[in-house]
Amino acid sequence: MVVQIIPDLRALAASCVAGLGLTVLPSYLCARQLREGTLVRLHEPTEIPANEIFLAWSRLGLQRPHVAFMRKRLLETAADW
Repeated sequence: MVVQIIPDLRALAASCVAGLGLTVLPSYLCARQLREGTLVRLHEPTEIPANEIFLAWSRLGLQRPHVAFMRKRLLETAADW
């Protein structure tokens, strides 16, 4: 049962530390609390979830030099990911 809806992940972590329930958080966000023992990991996934990012633009947008430049730089940089 959902008791609260908190749109900020840091606030979710703080509410769990305060004993207000449980949540799903990215490990980078709660690493300190896990080390300190103020949060406890209840599940260790066998596969790390993918965090895919999609880049979208309009054809008209590419006519704008700053949009075309950023698209080019992002695609060049993402080639090494």
